[in-house]
Amino acid sequence: MRKLLLTAILACTFVFFANAQSFTRFSAGIDAGTYGGGVWGATNLTDNFMLRAGFNYFGFNMSSELDATMDGFVRGTNTPVNDVNTSFGYPQLRMPHGRVMVDWYPAPNGIFSLTLGTYLGAFNINIDGQVKDYERLVAEHGGQLTFEEFGVSLNPRNDGSFDGKLRLGNAIKPYFGIGLGRSIPKNRIGFRFDLGVAYQGNWKFISDQASIDNVRDQIDGQEVPDDLGFINTVLDLAKFWPVLNFSLSYKF
Repeated sequence: MRKLLLTAILACTFVFFANAQSFTRFSAGIDAGTYGGGVWGATNLTDNFMLRAGFNYFGFNMSSELDATMDGFVRGTNTPVNDVNTSFGYPQLRMPHGRVMVDWYPAPNGIFSLTLGTYLGAFNINIDGQVKDYERLVAEHGGQLTFEEFGVSLNPRNDGSFDGKLRLGNAIKPYFGIGLGRSIPKNRIGFRFDLGVAYQGNWKFISDQASIDNVRDQIDGQEVPDDLGFINTVLDLAKFWPVLNFSLSYKF
């Protein structure tokens, strides 16, 4: 589906390139929405079709460390080790995305459009963690430790540290939506509103110290500490990401 979408967009661009009406009007804009803040540029392909390309970014750091206790065992002997204090550091959300969109206006001078396109980028929740007093625990129990929590098998480094990220599996995210307003305004300044959905795909957990088979099947609200409950909300929304966007544009 992703290859078909990109092929269709490139084919349309190639076809319209030979059209004498193409690339005669231009605009640039700024916007804000569920993919964050962004900048973009637009040009005409025909009187009915407009091409937009831009970049969006959203991210934040949690303001405090998240602490939890984990149960595990000694590798090789399977001796239980319970209630080990662990810090998940300061989780970070990072969402950098490029985008390419084609707007179709059924009425050339109208404000309503249908949009087909794609977002390209990453959607990560980054975590750096530390098993507290890990070296003492290793010496006390006579071996390295493995923890089985939240559906994750965690093997910390020798100093007890670990890191990982929750990532949506697809770098290419097909988008379909509707818009009100002109991509290239009739006057010098214009406004545009977009509403649609981007298919992002399934989550993956990426870490050299941990493994998990299926994030959404494994992570359950009853297993995750209260402080990490926001992850479930993100997982529910993220596969089909709602796109809501407000734009301010300037015509050259």
